Amino acid sequence: MSKAVPRPFGYVAFDWDGTAVASREVGAADHLVSRFQILIERSVLLYVVTGTTHEWPARQLQALPERAKKGFFICCNRGSEVYRLGPGQPVLLDRRASSLAERAALDAAATALVAWLASFGISAGRIDGRLNRIKVDLIPIPEWADPPKTRIGELQRAVEVRLAGCGGLSAAMDTAAQAVAATGLDLRITSDVKHIEIGLTDKTHSMAWINSDISRRGGEVSQLLVVGDEFGPIGGVQGSDANTIISGAHIVSVGTEPNGVPNDVALVGGGKEGFSRILDELISVHSGVAA
Repeated sequence: MSKAVPRPFGYVAFDWDGTAVASREVGAADHLVSRFQILIERSVLLYVVTGTTHEWPARQLQALPERAKKGFFICCNRGSEVYRLGPGQPVLLDRRASSLAERAALDAAATALVAWLASFGISAGRIDGRLNRIKVDLIPIPEWADPPKTRIGELQRAVEVRLAGCGGLSAAMDTAAQAVAATGLDLRITSDVKHIEIGLTDKTHSMAWINSDISRRGGEVSQLLVVGDEFGPIGGVQGSDANTIISGAHIVSVGTEPNGVPNDVALVGGGKEGFSRILDELISVHSGVAA
C-alpha cells in the first residue's frame, strides 16, 4: 500500500475539475467510468465535491451503468446541493434554500467588491445566476477565460500582476471580507485565484453532508478518502479544496500545489493520471491484492 492508499476505504470524496478530469469536454471522464463501476460494485461509495453545478459531472458520466449510479453522489454548487447520480436522471437529495435578505446581502457584497476594484482602475467581471453565490472574475480576459488547473502557477502570477495596484489577491480577499461583514450575515468567501466567490455555503457544507451520510450508513470518517488538487495556499489565500479537509479522513492531493500542502495532506501529484492511479490502488486493495 502507498501513502495515497494506506488502507482500504469504503468512501471516496473528490474534486472534479483538475482532479478527476482535466476539462469539461465530453469523453474527458471515459477513463474513469470502468474504475468507478468496479469500486461501486465493491460497495465503495463515491462523492464528487465541486463548486460547479451537477450537470457537468453527470453529463461526463453518462456511460456509467445505471446500476452503478446509485452509489455515486454529486455534492455541488459549493455546498448548496447534493444529488444522487441515478438510476435514471440525477435525483436531488438536498438543497440550501435562500431568503430575499440573503440574496440581497450577496448582491451588496459583490457590488462593493467590484466597485472597490474599479476604484483602482481594475475591471472585474461579475457572474450571477449561480445558486446561492456570486462570482467576481478578477481577470476577465480571453487568455484566462478557462484556465486548466495545470496552469495555476501562471494564473496566480497573472492575477497578482493585474491586482498589483490594489495590493494583490490577498487585499481583494480582505476587502471581500469587509463587504461581507457589512451585511451582518454569515456569508462564505472562497477563491480559485481567477475568481472571488461570495456565497451562502462552501465545501465545508458538502463535507458535513458526506460525514452525516457515512454515519447514517454505520460508517466512520476514518473510512473516508478525500482527493483534491488545491489544498495548499495560492496567492496568499487558502486553496479551493482546503475546505474538504476533514479530521479523521485520509487526505491526498494530486495537484501541483506550488506553495506546498498542509501537514495532514499527502502530496502525490499527477493530476487526473494521479487520481486514476489512486483508484487503481483502491481497486487492488478491495480485491485483496497488494498495491
